[in-house]
Amino acid sequence: MDVDRDSAALFASRVIARVVGFASVAYFTWKVGAAGFGIYITFQTVVMVAGVASQFGVPEAVTKRVSQAEDVHGRGRVLTAALALSVVPFAITSAVIYAIAPQLGAYVELGAITASLAVVAIALAIANRLFIAGLRGEGRIAATAVVELVAQLVRVGASVGFLLVGFDAIGLVYGYLVGVVASVLAGYVLLNTGIRLTVPSRDSVESLFGFSKFTIGMNVSELAYSWADTLILAALASKAIVGTYEVAWQLSLVTLMAAQVIGTTMMPAMTRWHENGNLGRIEQAFRTSLTFALVLVIPTLVGALVVGEEVFRVVYGIDEYAAAGATVLVLLLGGQIAQAVKQITQNTLLGIDRPEHVFWTNAVTLTSNVGLNLLLVPQYGMFGAAAATVSTATIAAITQVYYLRRYIDLTIDARSLAWQVGAAATMGGIVYALGSVVDGESIPGFVALVGTGIVVYGLGVVTNGTIRRSVTRIAPW
Repeated sequence: MDVDRDSAALFASRVIARVVGFASVAYFTWKVGAAGFGIYITFQTVVMVAGVASQFGVPEAVTKRVSQAEDVHGRGRVLTAALALSVVPFAITSAVIYAIAPQLGAYVELGAITASLAVVAIALAIANRLFIAGLRGEGRIAATAVVELVAQLVRVGASVGFLLVGFDAIGLVYGYLVGVVASVLAGYVLLNTGIRLTVPSRDSVESLFGFSKFTIGMNVSELAYSWADTLILAALASKAIVGTYEVAWQLSLVTLMAAQVIGTTMMPAMTRWHENGNLGRIEQAFRTSLTFALVLVIPTLVGALVVGEEVFRVVYGIDEYAAAGATVLVLLLGGQIAQAVKQITQNTLLGIDRPEHVFWTNAVTLTSNVGLNLLLVPQYGMFGAAAATVSTATIAAITQVYYLRRYIDLTIDARSLAWQVGAAATMGGIVYALGSVVDGESIPGFVALVGTGIVVYGLGVVTNGTIRRSVTRIAPW
């Protein structure tokens, strides 16, 4: 497995998907307003939370066990067992959703149809996550890139179509469902491992459960990190504030793309290296991965400090909460630095078969995140939500680094990281100076500022020999 090339393929697809997503969110907020977008995000949050409750860490266990299976029949038994393990939790989750249907409809603000839409979305999400996990376990990371890109393009296209024919926020929900259907179909077609229509073996079920009982903590913690703030905001604040906060969150997530891609491709490869006793390869991969995990976070944080308010006004048409949104964006980007480190340490721990440390780390951070959100959001609104998220990510990253150091020697490429910081600072200074002569609140002026920043940072980074050689090595040309 070529981790660098797999990372490059997945990264390229996610760049395209993020660009499409970035443009679509801007269109959605202009079309349905921050409040309409907040309604859609609240629905999506409910689906994500309920979906994790319906799978209990099984997808990560599927990736691990499929990568260890010796043949296609063994992989098929793993997927069959995974599907069986999801049936009962899904049934219970669905029953709960229908039992609280009136309250759920009022909370999301979509009415009586909310419960049925949520149950359908959760069922599709379960199948989608299992197929993606199977592809990762097969080592076919490029195929998962195709699935993710297809899903994003279809989702955005369908959502735009629904809005154009007169739907409001519900059109975004319908588009979301169509996108998940496309992802499920693409994953099923590309997956080499088939689901066997037989009673799953006891060994396969026990093997999956033995791993997933630890990774469920990871799932729940990541869920809390991504969605607890939105859940609490949706209950205590207006949907316009929820929409503004989510715009800032989505923007900050773009910077985590490199870390997510690298972490995704690392785990199956590290599993094989660990089984072969090649700790040196793992240590080198960790060092290199950490450098690239931060390549987008640092410059975006600097850029947000310089043109944050303009982003909300010019791109998303959000005037009332532009200043607040810019502040929240800066806070969240600070948290993504810690989250990028956590992505690498967490996947390394899973790769060396230490899921128990991931479990306990995430159990602690889950508690702290929910507690901090409940404490800070009622008093400070979206600022409190951002502060809770940053604190949670920092605690998790520090704890997992502490655990990982027990098993391998951890080093960082200080020179390359310092180079990134220097390039970002140079970019920020030039963009700030240019802002004194260019109107950043006009579309041409804003594009000029952002374009200048991208060029300056890009040129600054590739002048570093280590980074330039790595990019040259993985580039298709």
